[in-house]
Amino acid sequence: MGKIIGTILGALVIWIFGPTLAFLEGWLMGWFTNLIIGDWVVEGLSYININITNGNLPMLFGAIAAIACFFTSGIKNLLSKTNED
Repeated sequence: MGKIIGTILGALVIWIFGPTLAFLEGWLMGWFTNLIIGDWVVEGLSYININITNGNLPMLFGAIAAIACFFTSGIKNLLSKTNED
């Protein structure tokens, strides 16, 4: 019974903190990108009609990372299936 409760609690912790950690990592990479090549990225995004400012770049990276963390297992499964062929 204790293993079941531990497994459920562990899954909940991963379910809650996984996207949070992914967002923080994405935000940090967006911040570094903003410091180094932020103007180029914002200008490039404006060419495809995504108009943001340099200050919003870390939030954009964080949001994309948080959304992407939900699809990583599907991508890993897809890649492993294509490598088997």
